[in-house]
Amino acid sequence: MGINSDSDRDKIKKLIKKEPITWRNWWNGGDTDGPIANQWQIENWPSIYILDANGVIRYKWTEGGDLDIEKFEQVIIGLLAEKR
Repeated sequence: MGINSDSDRDKIKKLIKKEPITWRNWWNGGDTDGPIANQWQIENWPSIYILDANGVIRYKWTEGGDLDIEKFEQVIIGLLAEKR
């Protein structure tokens, strides 16, 4: 899922159609302080949540800056191994 906070919603829709973006996307009202960000208490962009098959948050990265790709991959590999 993706949450977008850009102000130009039409521009976002065109980009989604043009680029290979296959995941669901929602618009956050054109502001990083929109309703979705407030509900999830997002303070930094981007923020990444990894949910398991039951919808439980198993990892979240909300610090901003560079993502720890190795940790991100470890969590995903672990979740995929659980499904086997």
